[in-house]
Amino acid sequence: MLRIRFTDRDLALTRVAPAADMSAELSLSLHLLATRRPESRLGKWHEQLGRRWKPRSAMLFDLFAA
Repeated sequence: MLRIRFTDRDLALTRVAPAADMSAELSLSLHLLATRRPESRLGKWHEQLGRRWKPRSAMLFDLFAA
């Protein structure tokens, strides 16, 4: 799980983007796939993805560092 802690100053300086960044979404999703844990609340997602996963999709892991 990604946990971010903000100080009061951090919160005062924080801006929220108008939309999600697709590369950040992809990067975080790949991280979740690579670091699968048994207690993960994303078990169903892993199972569904596993049935549809295509071997050439694994090249995406080369684009993002661990």
